[in-house]
Amino acid sequence: MIGLFFRKAFYETWDNLIFSLVFNFTVTILGVLGMFLSSFVPDTILKICVIVFFLILDGIILTAMSCVFGQVADYRSVGFRDFIEALRESWKTGLLFSFLIVVIGLVLFISIPFYFSFKTLYGYVLGGILFWSGFVVFVSFQWFLPVYYRLNKDFKTCVKKSFILFFDNPGFSVFLFFYSLFLTAVSFFLGFIVPGWSSILIAHQGALRLRMFKYDWLEEKEKESGGNPVRVKIPWREILADESENVGHRSLKSFFMPWKN
Repeated sequence: MIGLFFRKAFYETWDNLIFSLVFNFTVTILGVLGMFLSSFVPDTILKICVIVFFLILDGIILTAMSCVFGQVADYRSVGFRDFIEALRESWKTGLLFSFLIVVIGLVLFISIPFYFSFKTLYGYVLGGILFWSGFVVFVSFQWFLPVYYRLNKDFKTCVKKSFILFFDNPGFSVFLFFYSLFLTAVSFFLGFIVPGWSSILIAHQGALRLRMFKYDWLEEKEKESGGNPVRVKIPWREILADESENVGHRSLKSFFMPWKN
């Protein structure tokens, strides 16, 4: 399953490279602009407000782009018109989700060092609880945008399903989180243009699409067993056989000269 995940994410990033570059550049420039403008604000609170405003603005764009890359994960061709339509539909959810992420991030950024500064058992325990709680929240929230595109448009339901997916797939969720951190680290040294934000969104959308085959298979098995819960090892190779064929295998030449295939 992991090999197919990597292959699918790489192929789809490559196939939409120009579109992704434009998107990565836009999001990055907005973030840089926010930091630049905040440097002219003397008041600390107002400085934070300026940064938060641009972070939320980027979050709205990220939400719309995630929906576009959800279509990519479903093997559909996309263009800038799809982004406009996605933005029109998802901007409220993007606003709420971005605001929630920023608030949680600020609370953790302030409270964890505060409790650790006590240098007591009480402070270390509270700081540790907050740290690991924040870790669970952010690992779970990486499912939010794919859930919004693929499963449900209700904000509260998306949050709930994000946590359900994490606790049902903890190992893969943590793996996906650190893979996203790896992409972020590589992007940092390349100005967040490549692989950039788009590669992370594509990975998340592809991850949920592949994971949904598990639930479709379990649903079929439960029907066969008369509605009784099924507790067996998931045969990933079997249930992803058709998906693997759809993704296919490419030679190095095909990336640069696809017309010769």
